[in-house]
Amino acid sequence: MQILNEWELKNKSFDWMDDAVCKGTDTSLFFFELGDGQKEMAAAKAVCVTCPVQQDCLVFAVDNGFEYGVWGGMSARQRKAWRIQRNKMRKAK
Repeated sequence: MQILNEWELKNKSFDWMDDAVCKGTDTSLFFFELGDGQKEMAAAKAVCVTCPVQQDCLVFAVDNGFEYGVWGGMSARQRKAWRIQRNKMRKAK
């Protein structure tokens, strides 16, 4: 199964991925089963806190509408709220 189809992405910036703390780790840490609890999410977010490209990861996920997993230290619900807030701020400028 192909996870990312580059042709379908809106944000095609991949340079940041080389510096990601999670590079080479088991992706199940960030893409756990639905119904798993806060413990699993907290473990993923703990990795993100130490990452130098956390913001780039977050923007990549939000720009591309990723609905699953922890990206940039945020759950899907948190990313949706962050995207709404970002769009409001952009419109206010």
